[in-house]
Amino acid sequence: MEKIRRLASIELPNWGEIPSYGLYKGELLDYLKEALSPLCVVDRNVITSSMIDNYVKLDYIEKPVNKKYMRSTIAQLIVITIFKQVISIEDIVKGIEIEIENFAFKESYQDFVGIFTCAKKDFLNTNKNLNIKVNFKEHRDKVWYYLAASLFTKLYTKISIDESEEK
Repeated sequence: MEKIRRLASIELPNWGEIPSYGLYKGELLDYLKEALSPLCVVDRNVITSSMIDNYVKLDYIEKPVNKKYMRSTIAQLIVITIFKQVISIEDIVKGIEIEIENFAFKESYQDFVGIFTCAKKDFLNTNKNLNIKVNFKEHRDKVWYYLAASLFTKLYTKISIDESEEK
């Protein structure tokens, strides 16, 4: 149960908490690993330098400016790193592109953090029963919620299986 408590402790950074001055790749990796460490209960390497290089090469994220990755790119990498565990990177990138076309990136990211947090509380609560009653403002909220629910369900299940095998 310790791994589940650790997973439930994740607090994604709000937009204002993401460095606005940009981060070099080493700093970026440290930042992402620190921010997302509770998700590493199953896979220790959720993000690597090679992955970031490939995302840039494939135009999934913006190229660094003077070797620094800016706030919007850091936010994109948070979303990619979280959801690549449950859907394809191509689908995540398409979703991000749709968000950027239709909403201000800051607003979109903040909405994502709120919905992710709601799903975390719903699926990783200490109650034995789930009583999920969510009111979605928009269709995208439902999509994010379902993605987060999929992630938490997958990780909870994997942790439970691993702990059962250890006994």
